[in-house]
Amino acid sequence: MLPSEDYVIITAATPNVPPNADAGDDITVSSGETAILDGSASNDPDEGPDSLAYSWSFVAAPADSDITNSDLFDADTASPSFIPDAAGTYVLELMIEDGLEAAFDNVAVTVVDVPIISVSPTSIDFGDLDIGLYSDPQAITVLNESSIELVISGINISGADQDKFSQTNDCTTIGAGSACAINVTFSPGETGIKNALLGISSNDPDTPSIFVPLTGNGVDITPPEFLSVTVNRDVLWPPNHKMVDIVIEVDVTDNSGLPVTLSAAVQSNEPVNGQDDGNTSPDWTEPVIDQATGTINLQLRAERSGRGTGRIYTITIIAADTSGNSTSIDVEVTVPHDNCNC
Repeated sequence: MLPSEDYVIITAATPNVPPNADAGDDITVSSGETAILDGSASNDPDEGPDSLAYSWSFVAAPADSDITNSDLFDADTASPSFIPDAAGTYVLELMIEDGLEAAFDNVAVTVVDVPIISVSPTSIDFGDLDIGLYSDPQAITVLNESSIELVISGINISGADQDKFSQTNDCTTIGAGSACAINVTFSPGETGIKNALLGISSNDPDTPSIFVPLTGNGVDITPPEFLSVTVNRDVLWPPNHKMVDIVIEVDVTDNSGLPVTLSAAVQSNEPVNGQDDGNTSPDWTEPVIDQATGTINLQLRAERSGRGTGRIYTITIIAADTSGNSTSIDVEVTVPHDNCNC
């Protein structure tokens, strides 16, 4: 009798080699800066049975942080990122899986607080302002948005029209969450649009210099000003019907600093040929004006009506600037009815 037989099937299978997780080197970033992680060095020696799957999560965060796993961008990739919400150390765990086994590794992200500067407003437009005036100060607030000191190392105004703007400030070292003020004033001095830049330098590593555009428009709405007006004769006597030389000296100024144009006109409270005035005409000559010296020359007739109370010549002098603003002043020369002992 033959011995009984049996068969055993032996299947040789290659065992799975677990993956290797590598969450990358520890990194340091500044507050407000995006932290980018790097798990690309993770690998699976036998590349299977499935492709590597990545999963990142927070293990630890600073005490005043409210960050959660939902704040991780691309948490299922080799290179996720997040924006820290507080200074301190964040620890993240990387888990990789190959379909059978998993591997883990941690990485630390240290967030260092740095000064952060901001300004408000970010530009100033002073609008229209008369060229002879100074604007009210406009305030720029400089804010320290960080939890450490912000040091202001310089404040200056630059640009083509920098001399039209000025500033005063109380900005030196600004404590955490505090602010200082820069007061800017505009004085155009001349017509036209003026532009400059207010520059602020600080120890903010991301914005060491910040610039605030300044603009304003100089307009001339102020008329010239008479400083003095003198006449060589303000009374004509005797009323002998003769023409008399009249010289008027005018001193006038304008806030623009530009030349002022003078004009003059003569009128009388009596008609040129009235009753009992001798019936001579004309009674005055057209004023001749030296614009450079402000001297006005004309002649007036020493004449008045015998039936009136006396003649009053009124010379109206008008001063106009280059922007069309004008002002006037009257000079009176009288011819009395009676002997005035002149």
